[in-house]
Amino acid sequence: MSQSLSVISAANRRPFRLVPSASGRHQFGGSLPYHGLCPAGSDVPVQLLASLALTDEAIPFVAEPTLKRLPLYYPFKYGSGGGAMQYGIVSDNEIRILWIGDEQADEPDYQCLQVEQLPSMPLDLVPLAYEEARILGFLRSDGYFQPNAEDNQILDDLDINHLISCGGGLRHVDNSGPIVCRNPACDQHNLTTAFQPIAMIPPIPVNGEEEFWYEYQGAYMDFCFVLCEFCGTVITFNVAS
Repeated sequence: MSQSLSVISAANRRPFRLVPSASGRHQFGGSLPYHGLCPAGSDVPVQLLASLALTDEAIPFVAEPTLKRLPLYYPFKYGSGGGAMQYGIVSDNEIRILWIGDEQADEPDYQCLQVEQLPSMPLDLVPLAYEEARILGFLRSDGYFQPNAEDNQILDDLDINHLISCGGGLRHVDNSGPIVCRNPACDQHNLTTAFQPIAMIPPIPVNGEEEFWYEYQGAYMDFCFVLCEFCGTVITFNVAS
């Protein structure tokens, strides 16, 4: 009998960001010894974009039963650059892919990411200050008023084009369309679902290098990870930013 999935939920809705840090407890890229990374009928695994340490007291997520980490996997080699997927976490060494937009990987020469894994980099979780959260929320919700000099300084300090956001109370993702739960065991199966944001991750440079992003290099986009509020599984897709 297959194991049931852990339910991930938001412990609080404070917005954070993830920043490079030699002593960070979270991880960008690299790999983890997880089972279940290949969709049924394929031998091409999905790839780790980031891993969040649920043992970090500040992390705004909890898992039931308890997990040590929340891995963020993305189907880079599927979907011709627009891959989408939903998966649940069985344990600290197994995920279960519940749905993937394209069940077969792209042909090797046409895969938008050519590396087997992204370079690894430790990340630290930093809470957003009120002023930072205010201007970011303002930019998402209003296209008429323009940031002033003080706002622009905040955005420069945040390095807005390389900002990894984490948590928060975002209820809409620009350019995403309806977010649908594909988990057959969820009450919202094949329906638009309420969600909790996990992270939005742009194709950031690592140690000054970004060629590894291949077709994604320099793109103004985010790889998005959200939780279905009804079943606590991970929905991932990408959007233009």
